[in-house]
Amino acid sequence: ALVGVLTLAYLLALMVGLLAMAPLFSRFGKRNTMIGGSIISIIGCLIIMINPTSLFVVVVAQIVKGLGQASLTGALWALLPDTIEYGEWKTGIRNEGVLYSGGSMGQKIGNGLGMAFIGWVLSWGGYNGMLSVQPDSAITSIYTIFIYLPIVIFVAQIILLYFYKLDKVYPKIAADLEAKNEGLR
Repeated sequence: ALVGVLTLAYLLALMVGLLAMAPLFSRFGKRNTMIGGSIISIIGCLIIMINPTSLFVVVVAQIVKGLGQASLTGALWALLPDTIEYGEWKTGIRNEGVLYSGGSMGQKIGNGLGMAFIGWVLSWGGYNGMLSVQPDSAITSIYTIFIYLPIVIFVAQIILLYFYKLDKVYPKIAADLEAKNEGLR
């Protein structure tokens, strides 16, 4: 019954956070801002552990998670143009269509698998939406989906982003491509 309240808290914080992304990306770079956002999201998950049965605590956690996710949401499609520029700089070939369609397909597959995984975990936990009181195994599966699994995913994001070095070389890439394009005019 509280999914709407929790989702609203998350989405409102996400939208407010998105307003701050352009200056944060300019100052700290996309990579560092996304790592910071992942850390903030982990903190949001940890806040829930204080008292997962308290609506106030969970709403505060959702707000923190929403603010953290703003950097990842804001940079998701901003990374693709950087990758396109890098590919053109490295190979001389500009593959916009392939990269955008691949990104779109990856997002759709990821969303589908993510939703299926939620169903599988709830099923393994014995969740039954018709019951007014869920068994302990179902509560554990809900905590896994809502707290523990996101922490694992955010840690994986931090590790992957650690190896993302394009922010450092992008100014050179942009300058080289600009000079190349000026030579073609």
